[in-house]
Amino acid sequence: MATLKNNDIAYALHEATVGKTGKELDVVLNNAAKFLTRHRLIGKRLNLILDKLHNIQNKDAGVIEVKISSKNKLSHTSLNEIESFLKKYYRGETIHTEEEIDDSLIGGVKIQIGDDIIDLTLQNQLEQLQKYLLKS
Repeated sequence: MATLKNNDIAYALHEATVGKTGKELDVVLNNAAKFLTRHRLIGKRLNLILDKLHNIQNKDAGVIEVKISSKNKLSHTSLNEIESFLKKYYRGETIHTEEEIDDSLIGGVKIQIGDDIIDLTLQNQLEQLQKYLLKS
């Protein structure tokens, strides 16, 4: 028997629900619930599948979810510059930004988009410099 992968299940759910409304959507969702129950995927894996499904739907809709961590609250200008860059780089239409104040940071920002992390923190830059100097 083939292993059911979370990503494959999420893609199948997405494809099965695209363009469906009303009773048609109810039938698809009921069948999906029966499938998940029958294959014992309602436990721990359900949240992973739903997270994957959420990411697929965002990608399909051109939505980019961004988490930005910094020592202090960023200015409106800084946020706009980051969002503008990410829109171009990730080719998204809409950006949903969540800001987080992280007191453990010395300075700089850490940007998370899905599984991607752009680490522009001072701590990371110091570590990179240390590696470079020890390598030389």
